[in-house]
Amino acid sequence: MLNKIKPAGPHVMRYVFALMAIWTVIIYFSLGMNVLKVRQDTLNMARIHVMDAYKKDLLYRRWAAMHGGVYVPVTDKTPPNPYLSDIPDRDISMPSGKLLTLMNPAYMTRQVYELAKEAGEIVGHVTSLKPIRPENKPDEWEAEALKAFEAGKAEVSSVETMDGKEYMRLMLPFITETSCLKCHAKQGYKAGDIRGGISISVPMEHLWASASTLISRLAFFHVFIWVMGIAGIFFGAARLGRSEERYRNLFENANDMIQSVAPDGRFMLVNDSWLKTMGYERWELDNITIFDVIHPDSKAHCNEVFRRIMSGEAIDNMEAVFVSKDGRRIEVEGNVRCRFENSRPLATHAMFRDVTRRKEAERELSRRQADLSVLYKVSTAISQTIDIDKLFDIIMTTITGLEVLNLEKKGGVFIVKGEDMELVSHLGHPDIFLEMHKEMKVGVCLCGHAAKTGEIIISKNSGCDAMHTIRYSGMAHHGHIILPLKAKDKVAGVLYLYLPPDFVMEESRLELLVSIGNQIGIAIENAKLYEETKASALHDPLTGLANRRQMYLVFEKNIALAKRTGRPLSLIMLDIDYFKKYNDAHGHSAGDDLLVRLAGLINKEIREADLAVRYGGEEFLILLYDADLKEAFEIAERMRRAVENNTEVTISLGVALYLEGMKEDEFVNEADNALYQAKKKGRNRVEL
Repeated sequence: MLNKIKPAGPHVMRYVFALMAIWTVIIYFSLGMNVLKVRQDTLNMARIHVMDAYKKDLLYRRWAAMHGGVYVPVTDKTPPNPYLSDIPDRDISMPSGKLLTLMNPAYMTRQVYELAKEAGEIVGHVTSLKPIRPENKPDEWEAEALKAFEAGKAEVSSVETMDGKEYMRLMLPFITETSCLKCHAKQGYKAGDIRGGISISVPMEHLWASASTLISRLAFFHVFIWVMGIAGIFFGAARLGRSEERYRNLFENANDMIQSVAPDGRFMLVNDSWLKTMGYERWELDNITIFDVIHPDSKAHCNEVFRRIMSGEAIDNMEAVFVSKDGRRIEVEGNVRCRFENSRPLATHAMFRDVTRRKEAERELSRRQADLSVLYKVSTAISQTIDIDKLFDIIMTTITGLEVLNLEKKGGVFIVKGEDMELVSHLGHPDIFLEMHKEMKVGVCLCGHAAKTGEIIISKNSGCDAMHTIRYSGMAHHGHIILPLKAKDKVAGVLYLYLPPDFVMEESRLELLVSIGNQIGIAIENAKLYEETKASALHDPLTGLANRRQMYLVFEKNIALAKRTGRPLSLIMLDIDYFKKYNDAHGHSAGDDLLVRLAGLINKEIREADLAVRYGGEEFLILLYDADLKEAFEIAERMRRAVENNTEVTISLGVALYLEGMKEDEFVNEADNALYQAKKKGRNRVEL
């Protein structure tokens, strides 16, 4: 296959050899860096093993020191420690006669290290510059480390050769603790002194073996990558041998418009794509110049670009508008250069791409993005609140502030209620307008017609529109667009907006307003649903009175108000006498009817500012703001008489006055206790 590929020329091969050399250096450097990292990681792993062993040994020593050493049976391998002969009770006898000897932390650690050494694993050594036991004398490396500790170094580690093998050696200082003084005080140590160190050594043999395996794999991988890279460079260079033919074909078959133009504007060369796009035959180019195919909208710009090109400047990403033979507008973009000879311009070379469709798509996308931005602003504004009383003002302020719609700062929102229309928000209207629109009906004027038909109404000029029936003196001519606000295909309201008279509404703007209207309609429906849900959540479904949830919300506000103003706050608690007997005699349906009638009588006797609550079952509670005990008693007595005179039952009532420092439950309990007294004293009465 290789002999079928035309080789590249000598000048190309120089670059090929340079690339091969650079590629080789990169691979070699990468391999070296990876090998260094593997070795460093191996050393770090060894050091971690050593540190783990040290921490474990230190914990054993601290445990033994904490307990003052441990007693073990005396054996050949564990004789009494001669260096603890001055310790009282070094040796003790068990009742069985077995002899035990005290093993201090150093003795215990030494035996552990001897076992580890026999197993050929971690080698440990406890040492000191002033050892009690001669065998604990430091070797040369340990002695240097101990001196370094005295100079303030925190630890010493390195890879050393011992008995012909490499070990990772780590040594950390022993800090004298209070528990250590039992055995080492006689050496003159005090708590906090450095009295030696623990030397831990881990064999590197297995770690180096693992590292060697990994390095071998890395080497194989790098060699493979190097070979692939060299092959890629070679084949790439070989393909350059056919580049001239390929570029010739590229020019002849390119989709882009390629042209070469003389300094006087005559066409010297164009490709087939240029001819096809512009609609000319090749022979027709002898009778026209570049200036004949430039659209009038782009001539000034192209003349300036042509001047800059002739002065030697290269223009990238140039945009221009051409006009085809049949008059079509063609938008292009591309790069333009000028070829010079002896400082004289010979020809301009340009490559253009027909971007007419793309530009149209971009303009359409820009319009849609602007529409989405408007919808987002409206949606964001609407989402600020679900409170129907605040919603409409937010809608008006947001929509009339959208510059893209070219609206005046005037308009409003009607809510449809059956055959009536209520103006719930307005902007920029005089009092006479508001007065004339107080009692709007569906079907009246432009807004009423939109509410009736559910269709958008566009009125270009109010002065000559017969459907604009509500007029007033001094009303300026204006245009209208009226949007029915729909939710679930039902008109919930009408949004009317003001525009300059005799305006022209683009179809795209109209579609945008329809989307806005749909958003607002859904927001109105959601707000209504929220209001209904909130009302049902705070009221008893049978009687319509407030429930406990609303009671505690109002309690909190009224108690805070009473504390701040010093005004009295009273509470009445009542229930129906012998209600169970009534239910048993007449049935639960009659009982429910009685509760509803009782709720109506309560509402008649209390003030508008008072709160009546169905507390539970046949119990009711009335919160009276700015009412002292006397006033509360009078209200309770009126309710008692009203029930006695208008129903088949009687009620008992308890009255309480809020006192400073009372909690809500205590306040209710006071009224409940008074109610209990009323029942105890014979029922059908009021007690304080």
